[in-house]
Amino acid sequence: MIKTRKEKEMFVSSLNGKFKDVNSFLLIDYKGLNVEEINELRRDLKKIESEYKVVKNTLTRLALNGLPFDDLSNYLQGPTALAMPFSQKTKMDETLVAMSKFLVTFAKTHKQLTIKAGLLNGKLIEPSGIEKLSKLPSREALLSQLAGGLQAPIAGLVSTLNQLIAKLVYGLKAVMEKKQEEA
Repeated sequence: MIKTRKEKEMFVSSLNGKFKDVNSFLLIDYKGLNVEEINELRRDLKKIESEYKVVKNTLTRLALNGLPFDDLSNYLQGPTALAMPFSQKTKMDETLVAMSKFLVTFAKTHKQLTIKAGLLNGKLIEPSGIEKLSKLPSREALLSQLAGGLQAPIAGLVSTLNQLIAKLVYGLKAVMEKKQEEA
């Protein structure tokens, strides 16, 4: 528990640095969750290279002060926790999508949890945007869709060329047979 002014200053400075480092996170209202559920939430977020941190709204507002996304202060009301990637070294966009998927699913089974807002690469995301983000296919699925989309025109071209070659071969065969009949 943060009590002294020095501890508060250190927390604000640390959180400000974290915000600058990751610039993608989610704000969560955890009111109504018991300790066991919060521990489950922490454990599962850790599996997707993310952390869960309960924060004081006043100190978080101070940490957001001066950053380009300090408009998140409007969402700092009531019990607030942060879900954010461990560091910038993780693939943040993928991690934020994974966090969104997990938290939206978790909120369906734990009705007390609500997602207040989020930040993706410094841009504010409303809860409806986070819901949409959670429905994105995985990176692998998107890559396979892209590969399929790129493959389709090439496959069509190959098929057309094969048909042309086949017609040429049939034409040459017919000419050869006709010449053999004449001889």
